[in-house]
Amino acid sequence: MATNKNDVIFDPFMGVESTGVATLELNRKFIGIEIDETYFKASEKRLALL
Repeated sequence: MATNKNDVIFDPFMGVESTGVATLELNRKFIGIEIDETYFKASEKRLALL
């Protein structure tokens, strides 16, 4: 595994948050950036389901 529990994962092009969801499910912390408001709103909805 390339990361450890509680590591911070940075995704500068998060899209619909696939990396963020996997990161949180594996007990890592996540920082994501998305410039497109449509994708950002979709990622907010996706994270709310966790």
